[in-house]
Amino acid sequence: MTWIITGTQKVNWDPSFISTALWLDAADASTITESGGAVSQWNDKSGNGRNASQPTAINKPTYQSTGLNNKPALSFNGTNSMLGFTDQSLGQNVGALSYFIVFIANTPAISDYKALFDLNTNGNPDRASLYPRSNALEAGGRRLDADSYQFQQVSTLGTSATIGAAIYNYSAATLGVSLNGAALSFRTGGFQTSGNTSNTNSTYIALGSTVNPASQFQPFAALSCDCKISEFVCLQSAASDTDRQKLEGYLAHKWGLTANLPNGHPYKTAVPVP
Repeated sequence: MTWIITGTQKVNWDPSFISTALWLDAADASTITESGGAVSQWNDKSGNGRNASQPTAINKPTYQSTGLNNKPALSFNGTNSMLGFTDQSLGQNVGALSYFIVFIANTPAISDYKALFDLNTNGNPDRASLYPRSNALEAGGRRLDADSYQFQQVSTLGTSATIGAAIYNYSAATLGVSLNGAALSFRTGGFQTSGNTSNTNSTYIALGSTVNPASQFQPFAALSCDCKISEFVCLQSAASDTDRQKLEGYLAHKWGLTANLPNGHPYKTAVPVP
């Protein structure tokens, strides 16, 4: 059979057009395993099998079909809910990590380290973690296991739906973070020394909480994040400006957040296309 195609064919851009290391999407119901709203697994769409799960009933987050801008989200209760990962290789021997997340921080002014995403290494916290704290989005971590924790914050974080971005460029010794498509705010003086991360697995990785060292599926000292998360995309590379803006545009149009993008953003009014 011969297909004859007429007219203009338009396909919107999404993260499948780039190399993703982890991609969680609450709008794709087929990726979520839940019973009565309690989520036991959120499957990775990157093709790498980095599924997030929770075997313990009391620690399961809640699926809400209209949790963020009347669109789906997973709700973490700020006390004991989280999802953990059995694959601990995400931050091993990499030159960079880039995070993009759509979330609501219900208590953004809190000063505790309640992580949206916690990548913990060798018993130390934070190879590359994200926190809503002190009315800001904080990205922080360390390159080598023996390094000290360093961070960068960007303000002002409220209680409405937000797009967060963080680029941990270990090879260039820079750490940048932004909210809602604004230009990246970089850490003054660089980020650690340049090179790849340690060639070790992470000890724990979690979504929606800082991890308890005793178990990869338990929050640490009630450091579950009081938040909602609708989408999380991770690259094992430093996103280029072009890809960063495409990801921001894709997320903004998908989750009804185009008003958050600054004037002059290339995808303020138009969706990104391949």
